[in-house]
Amino acid sequence: MIGRHTLSGRFSLMLRVYRDAWRKAPEFWAERKQLQVNLKTHSHALNDRITKRFYRTGYLRQVLQGHAVFKHFFFGSKV
Repeated sequence: MIGRHTLSGRFSLMLRVYRDAWRKAPEFWAERKQLQVNLKTHSHALNDRITKRFYRTGYLRQVLQGHAVFKHFFFGSKV
């Protein structure tokens, strides 16, 4: 993700995203701890809602094909 946004000229956006994530980290860890407690008692309910395949098949290839640098490197020079 960092590479993709850097190549598309949004490096400063990624810096802000990670900065904000670190600022909210203590809040996140407190929520995560509470979630872990709840999962121990209700794990079957969560398993029923998780998808088997989060990303589409071929997602990485599609992302790489969207950038000329990767297209040339991985898929040959068909210019």
